[in-house]
Amino acid sequence: MQQETDPYQRAEFQLNICNSCRYCEGYCAVFPALERRTELGPGSIDFLANLCHDCRDCLYACMYAPPHEFGIDLPRTLSRVRRRSWRDDLPAPARRLADLAGAGVAGALVAFAAIVLVLSGATVGLGQLWQSRSGAASPYDVISYPAIVAVTGAAFLYGLAVMVLAARTYWRRTGAPAGGSRSVGAWRGALADAASMRYLRGGGAGCQYPGETPSALRRRLHTFLVFGFLACLLATISAGVMQDIAGDSPPYPFVSVPVLSGTIGGAALTVGAVGLLLAKRQVDPYATDADAIGGDAALLVSLAALALTGLLTLVLRSTAAFGVVLVLHLSVVGACFVLAPSSKFAHVSYRLLALVRHHLEEQAPVTGS
Repeated sequence: MQQETDPYQRAEFQLNICNSCRYCEGYCAVFPALERRTELGPGSIDFLANLCHDCRDCLYACMYAPPHEFGIDLPRTLSRVRRRSWRDDLPAPARRLADLAGAGVAGALVAFAAIVLVLSGATVGLGQLWQSRSGAASPYDVISYPAIVAVTGAAFLYGLAVMVLAARTYWRRTGAPAGGSRSVGAWRGALADAASMRYLRGGGAGCQYPGETPSALRRRLHTFLVFGFLACLLATISAGVMQDIAGDSPPYPFVSVPVLSGTIGGAALTVGAVGLLLAKRQVDPYATDADAIGGDAALLVSLAALALTGLLTLVLRSTAAFGVVLVLHLSVVGACFVLAPSSKFAHVSYRLLALVRHHLEEQAPVTGS
């Protein structure tokens, strides 16, 4: 069994064996993409790693998996390559933040809490944080609307800019065809694959997750996550429309688009995140990279915290605890935006671009590295 410490060397060794065997070619998009290549360089390996959805069907089907001397374990190996590519493509400031790991998360939360508290004190007064309330409170009773926009908007724009820069670096570094990102057909196919979670079905029966038996659990929990995230996005957009266009300021009644979509979205996001966290406690420790589990858990905890603190602002908006909970929620929102490009959230853009390239290659096959 090979003992390379470089994940790219290990991946090249394993992928070359897979390309000779081809037993798993019908499982996912990785194997057809691999078969189109006669040689493997770092760019191709990065592309294949981000095309992998970690369904693990290939691991349990492989005759060369451990304890065989070849030790073929593509899910674990490609997971390590993915994490390396996500980090290395970041601009220098974001890369340093990623290297801080847990300390960076704590630091971001504390920093945003301090910023929100300062802005709250400067705009409405800190006394509003624990003010007794006779009815549903507005967020603007605790911190002004321009201050909220400034905090969350700056964090969102930073995170978006970093993700775009990293994705552009990935696209160019992997040798993607010039102008290929503008292919409407490739984007249509990639978005259809992503929306249907096609490759979270494994070989058809489902991912072998959290154990060896194929299951639809992972795809269903991901569906909760995506639906919850989109519903929360709808809540934010609809609240903006009601306030800035219709002139109807918060607080909004429960039977309204912002509150209903936010409540449903927060609940779905919580179910998806907590469900995946619980499932990860049951995964086969042999078939799982401990570092990847840690990265996944950090993202899921962040999403669960985002959803739960949002729900608490609704439940407690008529109590004296509303102000403190709102500060906590805004701090989590800001930290999540800033840390997203440095976390596993990067897989959203990387995997979509990998699917786009896969569809482009189906139209114009490549053989290079």
